[in-house]
Amino acid sequence: MLQDYYSKTKALAEKLVLEGNEPNFEAIALRPPAIWSPKNPHYDDMLKMAKEGKWVWIGGGKHTLSTIHVDNERSSSYSCHSEE
Repeated sequence: MLQDYYSKTKALAEKLVLEGNEPNFEAIALRPPAIWSPKNPHYDDMLKMAKEGKWVWIGGGKHTLSTIHVDNERSSSYSCHSEE
């Protein structure tokens, strides 16, 4: 069971979007991983915290973290709109 409102509303919105599929209309839901770019201030904060020894990875950092650059995410989103 999802515990926080963000996850609950995100799952609900995805469900509603996908229920919108019809024979002449295809709805999709994208789930990009952590999106990054040089202009993302959150990554500057994370890097600063890591350098100061204040950043802690849950589980000791042994898990896989998937990321995507904002330009690659944009390309993947646009490709979903292309005609076959």
